[in-house]
Amino acid sequence: MIDKSALSRGLAVVVSGLTCVGIQGGAAVAEQGAEASLLGQVLENATYESKTVMTAFPRAVHQADSSGIEDEPVEAWTHLSLDSTTFLDDYWTFGLGVEALASTYRGAERGAFSAPGVRKGHGRYVDLSRMTLSYLGDTVEVLAGKDAIPIGLAEIYSPTDLYGAENTANPQQPVDYGVWQLRTDLYVGSDRLTGIILPIEESAPGPAEHSRWNGPNGSGGSDFANLNITGLPLGISPEIVDDYRDSTPSNWSYLLQYKGT
Repeated sequence: MIDKSALSRGLAVVVSGLTCVGIQGGAAVAEQGAEASLLGQVLENATYESKTVMTAFPRAVHQADSSGIEDEPVEAWTHLSLDSTTFLDDYWTFGLGVEALASTYRGAERGAFSAPGVRKGHGRYVDLSRMTLSYLGDTVEVLAGKDAIPIGLAEIYSPTDLYGAENTANPQQPVDYGVWQLRTDLYVGSDRLTGIILPIEESAPGPAEHSRWNGPNGSGGSDFANLNITGLPLGISPEIVDDYRDSTPSNWSYLLQYKGT
């Protein structure tokens, strides 16, 4: 018997692969048409990167059947990224980054494009990772919009990176989705002073509720739920709740960084 859910998720991967060809073909048409529009320039200046990964899991997940955990022996994951920087004049640039994802991981992707301040922690099939308007002066640069904030040197996980937002629905292939920010870089010789304001807090996409990466307790629980906490009546388990700050100026985040030589 054919597993319809697995078939539909596999179809999503195929569609994503065809999207890679379609987007790149659209860029070629825009280039041939020599359009002077901003969209035409963005597509002409864009670079594309595609990646498909097949992962085999020879060992079954513990308590997979009783806990409803996804336990497919083989999973597919595909990613297409578009990155473009377009000069509007001698000093101003427009940057755009788009990520297209599809996988056979159950519930990893739903819908397209997330609004600023999203609180739903699931991935999208298509979403923005960068959209910036930048001023590039001789000694000062100013950026407004959505962009990455690289902190630390580790490529997979940096314990000092407290500001980034990555899609970790597949933890083996994290995708940086950037954060909304207002940034200023001041250059003094070879030194740089960076100030960043982060007005919006968002929930970064993570593994789905019944993902193999969460284990038998799911993403909303852990062994912490089995602890006896003083003052908590017997028979009642603590519930872990995400508490997000609002977007009033008093709750904004601020980052000041200095790099010298």
